[in-house]
Amino acid sequence: MTQETARKLAVLVHADIVGSTALVQRNETLAHQRMQDTFRRFSDAIVSHDGIPHEIRGDAIVAEFSKASDAVVASVKFQNDNATHNEQLGDTIRPQIRIGIAMGEVVIADSTVTGEGIVLAQRLEQLAEPGGVCIQDAAYQTVPRRLPFRYDSLGEQALKGFDIPVRAFLVKQETQNLSPESATSAPQDPFAQDLPEEPSIAVLPFISMEGDTEQSFFAEGLSEDIITGLSVVSGLLVIARGSSFAYKGRNVDERTVAKELGVKYVIQGSVRRSTNRCRVTVHLVNGDTGRGLWTQKFDRELTELFDLQDDIMQQVVASVSTQILLTEGRFRKHRSQADSRLWDLVSQARSLLYDMTEESLNKALVLCEKAISLYPDDDQANCFLATIIYHQVILGFDRNRKLSLNRARHHIQRALEINEEYEWSHMVLAWILMQYGEHQAAVEEVERGLEINPNHSVLLGGMGDILPFVGRPEEAIEYGERALRLDPRNPTIFYRYSSLARSCFHCGQYNTGIDWAKKAIQRRSTWLEGHVYLIACLSKTGNTKDAESAKNKCLALFPETNIASLIETAVIPGNVSEYKKQVCEALRTTGIPEGR
Repeated sequence: MTQETARKLAVLVHADIVGSTALVQRNETLAHQRMQDTFRRFSDAIVSHDGIPHEIRGDAIVAEFSKASDAVVASVKFQNDNATHNEQLGDTIRPQIRIGIAMGEVVIADSTVTGEGIVLAQRLEQLAEPGGVCIQDAAYQTVPRRLPFRYDSLGEQALKGFDIPVRAFLVKQETQNLSPESATSAPQDPFAQDLPEEPSIAVLPFISMEGDTEQSFFAEGLSEDIITGLSVVSGLLVIARGSSFAYKGRNVDERTVAKELGVKYVIQGSVRRSTNRCRVTVHLVNGDTGRGLWTQKFDRELTELFDLQDDIMQQVVASVSTQILLTEGRFRKHRSQADSRLWDLVSQARSLLYDMTEESLNKALVLCEKAISLYPDDDQANCFLATIIYHQVILGFDRNRKLSLNRARHHIQRALEINEEYEWSHMVLAWILMQYGEHQAAVEEVERGLEINPNHSVLLGGMGDILPFVGRPEEAIEYGERALRLDPRNPTIFYRYSSLARSCFHCGQYNTGIDWAKKAIQRRSTWLEGHVYLIACLSKTGNTKDAESAKNKCLALFPETNIASLIETAVIPGNVSEYKKQVCEALRTTGIPEGR
């Protein structure tokens, strides 16, 4: 009976014996025995690294892996072991293999594997040296850089049967420390986090099965809403969107994600959306073992989209820990069955916000203005329009500061009139109030937001931003560090770094402040506040040479910078006289102009 054809995306390996004809000519029987033994040992290596050796075809072997890192470790380790094995043979019949690794679709039917990915792996294998490994660029991009390998670029290769050139690399081992656990353990990994005491989880961006841009926005928006919903659960630590979305588009192992983000559980999902229906598959994975704990499929009409979101949140929470009662989670249902067109516009704008470029913010502004024109009484449409305008102002892309801030304040106040229970709106209003110098009111807004969602990393970081302006820098450091723990890879993390630098300055921790300020500048060289507090901290340490250098770099980037403008734009806490005096004196000693 013919089996049903199955298709899936995989990392594919093709290995071939080098010079098999010449080996057979020397001693046919011995050569065949040793070639079969070579394939047997390579098959064992594949299996031990979670791969599947599908078949042996003549003098070649085909295998599949779910992760490129496993395929590379298995291949390089085998080549090393095989070289050692051959050196111990007493004659010249020493089978060597070449290995090619590629990502692509594999088709399984009648116990046979085929597909373009296998052909590509075969073509790459022919580029490898005897005893070597060649990998496709797409697969290379997903391999963690901490693994002990060197990649020698072969450039773009024109391969038979492929119209578009393929970039390829030869893989070499850098050290002799290559164990089966190398792909998933990293004692020296600088991103590895300690597990917290409470249950912890990261939600990776859901994958759109259609692959087009519009559907990708839909999938990402759903992922982010699930993160927000889970984060309001008491006793559950949820990694924020900015860090979990750092893995977008990467073929990563859940165990690697769990180690790098310091969580116990990882959620992955896929979305298939038609005109009227939405199909979502969600997997909950144990980050220690990589084993699936729970899988659920949802198939709903698009009009039921937000009920679908609530179902996912409730069932995931129940699976993560039976100790967490669903009654503790405040699953918000502040929106009616909203028009999915509105949701698409807001989701796209939200995604563009995190790029933080002038172009991305301009595109996001257009989307939000369209959403407002269609749905003027929607809280999120008003909230994200205010968010975009605010960021255009503070990043220096909008010179109409006063007019734009007034517009942003109008829309965020309108958002809160519509719905007081959306925590993000409280944070945005707090940011805007800071620009007006209303710092105590800003603190109160963040407090309201944290009452709604105590695990929201932006609210925690926002509190760290504001507290120095009301004379509480020690508390600000605690909030800032908590925000970093929840969201260590946010693309806008330069905000957190510069905020911590400011707090450290006001606490007299000048050397630590220097470190945070340098990190802020490394992440975004055009972020003025990072430069300001680097100068101030260096000045306080008496390092006049480095302070002078930092001042010159700052003025080269921001020639109009002066102390008066820094107070006006809320870089310096203007309403706390003691702190204002300390910062201004530190900057004056390096030659920052006074201004008007």
